[in-house]
Amino acid sequence: AVPPCRDLFVCTEADAGETTYKLLVTFGPIKIVLSREEIASQVQKMRRGWEAKLADLQRDANAREQFEERILCLQEQRLRRKQELHNGMNFVSQNTQTMPECSQRQRLLNLQKQALRGFARHDKVKSAKEVLDTEDEKRRRAWLNRGEERKRLRELKEIEDQQREDCINRQKRWLQGLALVAFTLRTSIHFKELRDAHEFVQKQVGAAGVLHRFWVRHSVKKRRNNLYRNALKLRVALSAYARVVRPAVLCAAHPVVKGFIETYAFHKEMPTLSGTLRHFRGHVVLIQRWFRQLQIIRQAFVQLFFPVWMEIQNRLIREMCEDEEAKRAEQERYESEVAQHLEDNARKFTKKGTLGLRRGTSLYNSKMSSASDFEADMPPEEVIKFVLHEYIREMQRNRDERIKAWEEEMKSKGYTSDLEKFGVNAGEAKSVGEAAKGNFCSFGRRGKPGPVYMDEAELTNLVRKTSAEWKAGDLRHLAPEAWDQWAAAAPAG
Repeated sequence: AVPPCRDLFVCTEADAGETTYKLLVTFGPIKIVLSREEIASQVQKMRRGWEAKLADLQRDANAREQFEERILCLQEQRLRRKQELHNGMNFVSQNTQTMPECSQRQRLLNLQKQALRGFARHDKVKSAKEVLDTEDEKRRRAWLNRGEERKRLRELKEIEDQQREDCINRQKRWLQGLALVAFTLRTSIHFKELRDAHEFVQKQVGAAGVLHRFWVRHSVKKRRNNLYRNALKLRVALSAYARVVRPAVLCAAHPVVKGFIETYAFHKEMPTLSGTLRHFRGHVVLIQRWFRQLQIIRQAFVQLFFPVWMEIQNRLIREMCEDEEAKRAEQERYESEVAQHLEDNARKFTKKGTLGLRRGTSLYNSKMSSASDFEADMPPEEVIKFVLHEYIREMQRNRDERIKAWEEEMKSKGYTSDLEKFGVNAGEAKSVGEAAKGNFCSFGRRGKPGPVYMDEAELTNLVRKTSAEWKAGDLRHLAPEAWDQWAAAAPAG
C-alpha cells in the first residue's frame, strides 16, 4: 500500500540543561502494493474520463471554484446570445407565465374572481346609497328641527365660551402664582447674594483697616527713624559747615564784599556792609520811582497826543474818501464819453437803436469805498496808544541828538548873521554854511528842544505809516484779540 505521508518530523523535549541525541537513518527501496480500487482510479486517470476530472475537482477546492466560475460565465454568455437573437424578448418566461391561464382550472378561477369583483361593486354601491339616504334623512330631520338645533348649538357655544374663559382665568391664576413664586425665589436669591456680598465687603474692610493701621504704624516708625537719622546727619553737616565751610565761604566772599563796599560805600571813614546795602537799595528804589514817574509822564503824553492823532486820522479818511470820489467821477466821465462816442458811431450805420453802452451803465464795477470801510482799515485804539508810546519814548531818548543839532543850527545862524554884517550875501552864506557844517535837519522851532514836542507833519507821516502797516498785517500781533489768544494759550500758573 502507498504510505499516507510523504514527510517525517521528529520532535524532542528536554528539561533545563544540555541534551545530546543521535539520529540514525537507513534508506532502502520501497515496494508498493496497490489494491483493486487504487488500480482502477489510476486507470481512470490514465484514460482521462469525466469521472477522473470529477474526482480531481472534488479533491481540489481551487479547481472546483474555478470550474464553477467558468460555468457562470458560460451561462451568462448563453443568455446574452439569446437576448441578442430574440431582440431582448424572453419567450420562455412569457410562455411560462401564460401557460397556467390556458388551463380549464385557471379559467374557472378567473370567472369566480370576476363574479366576486361584481358582488363587491354591488355591495359598495349599495352601502354608498344607504349612506346618502341616511345623510338625506338627517338633513331633512335637521331642517324640521332647525330651531331646536340652533338653540342647542347656541347653548353648546355658550358652554364652550364659558369653558374657554374658565380655562383662560385658570391659566391667568396659574401664571400669577408662578410669577409670584418666581419673583419670591429670585428676590430671596438676590437678597442672599447681597447679604453674602455685604458680609464679604465688611470682612474686606476689616482686613483693609488692619492692614492700614499696620502700614501706618510701620510708616510712622520708619519716618521717625528717618527723621532722627536726617536730624543727626543735619547736625553733623551743620557742625562741619560751621567749622570748615562757613569760614571758607567768608574768605571767598571777602573780595566781592570789599569791592562792593569800595564802590557803593557813602561813609568812607567807617564803611559797613549793612549801611552800604541800605544805601544801594535806596538808589535802586529811587531809580524805580523815577521809572514809574517816567511811565506816568509818557502815558500822559499819549493821552495828550491821542486826540491829535484821531483828528489827523479823520482828516486822512476824508482825504481818501475825496480821492475815491474824484477817481469815481473821473471814471464815470470817461465812461460817458466812451458811451457817447459809441452812440455817435452807431448812428452812422443804423437808422434806429443804439450800439454800445446805455446811459447809466458803468465799466467801473468795483464797489465804492465809504468812510466806514476806511475806518475799518484803521488800527484800533490799543495799537494807536502803543505806537504813540513808542514814538514818545524814542523822542525822549534822542533828545541829546536834537539838542546837539539845535546847537549846531544856532552856531550856523550866528555865523550867517556875522557874514551878513560883513557884507556877504545870504545865499553865499548858506552855501558856505552847508559846505562848512554839512547837511543836517532843521527843526524850524524856536528855543531849545524839550523832551517831547508835537510836529504835525511827523504825526501825519506816522499815522500814514501805521495805517499802512496795520492794513498789511504787520501790527496784528498788537491787537487785543491776539493778546487774548496768547493769554488763553499760555499755561496756567
